[in-house]
Amino acid sequence: MGSATRSDRREAYGVRAACRRFAIRALSKPARKWKSGSKLHALHTLRDIPGRWMIGALVLFAVSLQYCFATKLPWSQIPDAVKEEAKHFVNGQPTAETHLEKGDTIYHFSGGKNGKHNDVDLSSAGKFIRLEQRLGLGGCPKPVQNAFRQRINGAKVEEVKRFVDNDQSTFQVEMTRNDRTSIIEVDKNGKLLSEENEMDLAQVPAVVQATIKTELNAAALTYVGKVVESGDVSFHVEATANNKDFEFEVADDGDLLRRELTLFEAPAAVQKTILARMGNNMDITIVKDCENHDCQFTVENPAAKDEHSLVLAMNGTVVSESQAVALAQTPTAVQKLIQDETAGAT
Repeated sequence: MGSATRSDRREAYGVRAACRRFAIRALSKPARKWKSGSKLHALHTLRDIPGRWMIGALVLFAVSLQYCFATKLPWSQIPDAVKEEAKHFVNGQPTAETHLEKGDTIYHFSGGKNGKHNDVDLSSAGKFIRLEQRLGLGGCPKPVQNAFRQRINGAKVEEVKRFVDNDQSTFQVEMTRNDRTSIIEVDKNGKLLSEENEMDLAQVPAVVQATIKTELNAAALTYVGKVVESGDVSFHVEATANNKDFEFEVADDGDLLRRELTLFEAPAAVQKTILARMGNNMDITIVKDCENHDCQFTVENPAAKDEHSLVLAMNGTVVSESQAVALAQTPTAVQKLIQDETAGAT
């Protein structure tokens, strides 16, 4: 397996594990029949989410890009408010990696503090956003330790992590037994949230195998994991082609739940629409999902203030388009309706 854990490798693949663990859970699950399997699946069915939730999901999806277009800054160039907050998480005067979320500069720090390794994101005002913390099993709350020990049962513990977002903490243990990886996630009370177990392709249902083989094409399969969350089942797949790693998710009924693409991996008709509506923008993300062989492509630029997003059909037709605007830019009748509906709200 090498020195890097599977969680570490997933982060390097460009689809950050944080998407699976953080605030996506807070979104109501879509009405679509797919099986969730992991939290990031809330992002794969934006066509089924009401408009107000779609914007929320797209904003959260910005987490997945936090290392893709980062710029490194020395400590001397970091705002004082950010420095003060960073001191709670890292020692010394480390460099920060910056990226944009909704037009705001986010500062990412990675380093040790009090015997724990922290990866933390802070806003330009020094506000805490999210934390990924590596710690030993003994550093977890007792209920978490008990839950993990019940499942470890002789397996080798590779890594234990804590994740904090929106003041909610979850804990994850990655372990191996007989060269097979398992990943368990629980809340602070030890309640099981999700479980993933590595398996052979031959052990996967035939309808799932068919989708996996279609998406692999000529790529080499490197991992298949069965994910169970809230009773729902999906399959996490990792592969490599032309020295490039990629991953995707498949529901237990064979539907493709998620696959992130580059612009040039999308169908020609989809590329044409994207270029016409969003320009040749390197910051965009493209996510493919399919239901009963009906595939759509969700395109968005998480760095943009206007949160411009598209959902496109395979032939490049626009299924839906979303863009944030100021209230004053909306028609008078719309402004009045919004003001009436939100009267007294903060």
